[in-house]
Amino acid sequence: MAGLTTKHSDIFYSKIYPKYKKLLKFDVAKTTWVKQSIDRLYGCRTDFQKVGWLFESLENLETDFEIFKYYVYQKNELIFNDHTPALRLYRQTKTTPRGLLLLFKKSPCSFIKELINLHIDTISSSGFFLCTNELSNHCCDQLLALLNYNSIFKNVKNIERYQKLFDSYLEKTYTVNGIHVENSPYYHYYSIRQLYQSLSVEQRERVKNYLSLCIAPNNNIVNIGDGNFQEIFEIDKISIFDNINFDYTIDFSTYYETGAGFNYFDCGHLIIKYDNIYFFIKSSLKHSWHHHYDNNSFVLFYKGYNFFIDAGMHSYEYKSFGRKFVTSPQAHNLFVLNDDKILQRPHGLYHCESVRVNYNTYKFISEYYKNIRYERTVEYDNTKKIFYFTDHVGNIPSEYKNYYILFHLNKNTQASINGTTVDIKVGNACIVLKLTEEANLKSVHNVLDGDFDDMHIGYNSPERNKIVKIPTIVFKFENNGLVNKHSFEIVLK
Repeated sequence: MAGLTTKHSDIFYSKIYPKYKKLLKFDVAKTTWVKQSIDRLYGCRTDFQKVGWLFESLENLETDFEIFKYYVYQKNELIFNDHTPALRLYRQTKTTPRGLLLLFKKSPCSFIKELINLHIDTISSSGFFLCTNELSNHCCDQLLALLNYNSIFKNVKNIERYQKLFDSYLEKTYTVNGIHVENSPYYHYYSIRQLYQSLSVEQRERVKNYLSLCIAPNNNIVNIGDGNFQEIFEIDKISIFDNINFDYTIDFSTYYETGAGFNYFDCGHLIIKYDNIYFFIKSSLKHSWHHHYDNNSFVLFYKGYNFFIDAGMHSYEYKSFGRKFVTSPQAHNLFVLNDDKILQRPHGLYHCESVRVNYNTYKFISEYYKNIRYERTVEYDNTKKIFYFTDHVGNIPSEYKNYYILFHLNKNTQASINGTTVDIKVGNACIVLKLTEEANLKSVHNVLDGDFDDMHIGYNSPERNKIVKIPTIVFKFENNGLVNKHSFEIVLK
């Protein structure tokens, strides 16, 4: 069991593995062939995708289970880490094979039933699943698997308890305005796909309204937190979300005061979406999962181009440079220090708040570095097409001689610096980023090689666990030991 690091895996391999080993009849001679097949299909990847396959026919069941058995035999820590058995049992979507439960209904046999029972035993084992975090999507997967299994076989012990847990999950998983608490537009979508049939009519409208605002001009879900511009599946557009207008050319200005945007201050999100503009900023944390150090950061599309990007696209290799970087302040459009040791605890519930100052001005407050309050006020002037930013950075300890404000750019941008003004072009669109207050400024840089002042800043993860370099505009300031104020303009040409 060398290399196992998770409690779930330890429990599985010590208590439950012998039952699987007996049922699946491991053939050691096949392991070399299976490994070659896996390497051919997936290369060197060892992530969740390989161990969560679902099934649509008996024909593909044998190959899948040979791979499944290989990972169990190799004592892979992902094969029964967390909610994998729940996903293998049941996935409530219309875009993937439906899993073992529906396969059993289609082609009943004793082997599948016995395997399903083992999965249920695994999910129900004391200390293995459930209630480790009752607001996680993992817990929801487990509960859905148990409830749907029981709807077929009627033999889940303590089913009343699981039903109560599921009802509690439904009550707590969305804010009053319908935003999923796991702090990521993608996981909002994932959650809707799981729960849509269980929601009230009013909840359905709220969760869909927010999701429609999270559709960026590239017609994918905007990347905030763990996300990475996920697609809305075509089949959902004509089923669950059939009344969402996915046409970005719609004039959203009719839905709110001119220049004001959509604001969701139960969860600290501001979204401006009209006139070839898409702007998303937030300072919120209702949940510790899928959260990055990205409060006060923003993304901006103009004329269909993503100018200022969220470089923190997800990586689930938790020990890798990639995961450490994409969740860090350095991967976002924020004030940063060259020191992560004074960050609040990882994914922690650090202080944050949002305030609407007036009809088109919003203040976002965060404190991801301990005892350093960071305020960012944003005003959008629709008549001039200008965003005005004012940043207040609290007292920075004297051992930090410099601090930085970062703006991550699309890899296709061309940027030129003239003093404190940066002209940025993508395709036929251009914007101007200008520092309008120069107090304690030391320099302005367009960083292209991924590193600056011994700090990782210019990276992006356009594919899961794959890191590439991107241009990043860096404003470097001298720490004067006082509260620091800086004003920026972003002019849309």
